[in-house]
Amino acid sequence: MKRILSYILMGVFIFGTILFISYQNDQPDVIDISKYGHDSAAIQKGLNKAKTDGKVEILIPAGNYSMNETLHIYANTKIVMEEDTVLVRKHTDAFMSNGKAGDQFKGYKGNGNIIIEGGTLDGNVLDADYGEYGYGGIEFAHADHIEIRNLTIKDIVYSHGIEINSSHNVVIENCQFLGYLDPTTDKSRSKSEAIQLDFSSKNGFPHFGDWDGTPSRDVVIKNNYFGDSDTKEMNTWPVGVGSHSGKNDEWNENITITGNKFMGMTYTGISAYNWNHVKIRYNTFSGINEVITIEHPGNKLKEQDIIIENNSIN
Repeated sequence: MKRILSYILMGVFIFGTILFISYQNDQPDVIDISKYGHDSAAIQKGLNKAKTDGKVEILIPAGNYSMNETLHIYANTKIVMEEDTVLVRKHTDAFMSNGKAGDQFKGYKGNGNIIIEGGTLDGNVLDADYGEYGYGGIEFAHADHIEIRNLTIKDIVYSHGIEINSSHNVVIENCQFLGYLDPTTDKSRSKSEAIQLDFSSKNGFPHFGDWDGTPSRDVVIKNNYFGDSDTKEMNTWPVGVGSHSGKNDEWNENITITGNKFMGMTYTGISAYNWNHVKIRYNTFSGINEVITIEHPGNKLKEQDIIIENNSIN
């Protein structure tokens, strides 16, 4: 009996050891990007390991990093930036994208399971040319599972701080959106959003496809700050969170916006355009003429489920 018990215990030990080793091997090594350099090429070198290894976790230590091109982020990637890490724009396109021109993803089957934590994306608007159409911060589409936390996005021209297009299971939390500039002579970008939620369409998101009309769903936006920066000539975004395009009989839905501070948006704090099943709670709005706008043009809907409660308006 003792011998049988010993065999059982040995088997449990061996099995547990195998599981532990398997778990350890499943965890990616943390790559310190500063060992490669202090620019976008160094960061991209680390990001590319997600293609070869299946996943990657990279650390971008404190310091300034020159962004000479858009960073392309692949599936199963975690980026951790320290508090004083600053990515400084030196080109005329977005800081980050989860696809390239020519990519064709359907539904939520693009590059997903992406986490970004900490750091600052600095538009460097006074020292770097921004071209005719400016640049965005983060442009993600066709993704399942995105988390963006504790990130500051500063001084964006023409476009959005974060664009969430055709994506599912998204959390944007404890971020700051500071400073925006509309460079057009006719001020045609008067409804641009710091965070835009959108459908997949070629006109709305020309960067890559498939342009199959997939909406964004199950999105949580909480405890973020929207306001001006201290950079000369910059203003606040026209819209804190919103959309300005849609598709008949299709909706961005299951959207929660809670605990955010919207300061001085020039058009509206939240633009719920073609949204359904929405909760807008415990937010603070200050210095905004139209606090929340709700539109569903072209859609036939018997009941639009939007809950607005316990918000503060100054």
